[in-house]
Amino acid sequence: MHITKWEADKCKPSADNLLKISQYYKIDIVELIDDKEKITLSNNEIKGENNIIANTIPTINIQPSAALMERVFQIQEQIANLLGAQFRLIEELLKKNS
Repeated sequence: MHITKWEADKCKPSADNLLKISQYYKIDIVELIDDKEKITLSNNEIKGENNIIANTIPTINIQPSAALMERVFQIQEQIANLLGAQFRLIEELLKKNS
């Protein structure tokens, strides 16, 4: 896949590549090409006053779908569970070393 060419709008992804992307992200292929529903976040909504890194973030256009949002929530839950397990492990290690 030539993603840099896609980003530069020099070519479009093939149907085969769109299919692979939709399968990887577990979303309908139509969602990749349909631009009717968009959410735009401005810099002011995603950055803090003193956040130097966030000050360089451009405006982001997102095309959410129910399936995509569900997957994001599932991943966030997995991350929370991993962080909880990591915290418990650190507690156990600290108990053994004290």
